Amino acid sequence: MNAFARAMTEEIWQDIVAELPGTPEEIRRIRLQLADHGWCDLFIGVVRVLEKFGKAFDEIPDRAKNIIVKTIRRSSRGDKRPALTKFVVNLVVDKAWAAFNAALIAHSPIFGVLTNEELLRNLRMIALFICPAPERHEEVRKHALEPLTDDVQGYVSDAAKEWLAKQFGLRPAGEIPAARETPA
Repeated sequence: MNAFARAMTEEIWQDIVAELPGTPEEIRRIRLQLADHGWCDLFIGVVRVLEKFGKAFDEIPDRAKNIIVKTIRRSSRGDKRPALTKFVVNLVVDKAWAAFNAALIAHSPIFGVLTNEELLRNLRMIALFICPAPERHEEVRKHALEPLTDDVQGYVSDAAKEWLAKQFGLRPAGEIPAARETPA
């Protein structure tokens, strides 16, 4: 997951900056607004694609990219990021999508053995931990924090669930569901 997160952010950044339109000050504004929940929105967009299509998303790349673009553009944080125009968001998503696919190919044995749920869990954790303020980011709470606290596989301990809930005001500590067993 570290290689994937790096590919989706650090490794594509120079390519994005090189193609951004505008003056240095406008590019600086875009960079600052991407830092204002843009990257966590990007990961949530990938989560939403996996929620909808599972690992078959690679067979529908245009549709998947559109979902990610819409996630970023329609984010609850979007009104605070006017410099993230449709062009800028499409550029970021195109570069990130290419990096995502490259990471899948380069690490195909690793990604191949992950189930869809494991991949989702890892992406949700990345989105949650890179988000500067999950308590104020509706999409991160809905598509990352809540599914992690309700994790039916029991990968997230009850203590971790309680800590997350307390930190982000998700539920009172006594109402945190325990890990559930799948029916036999």
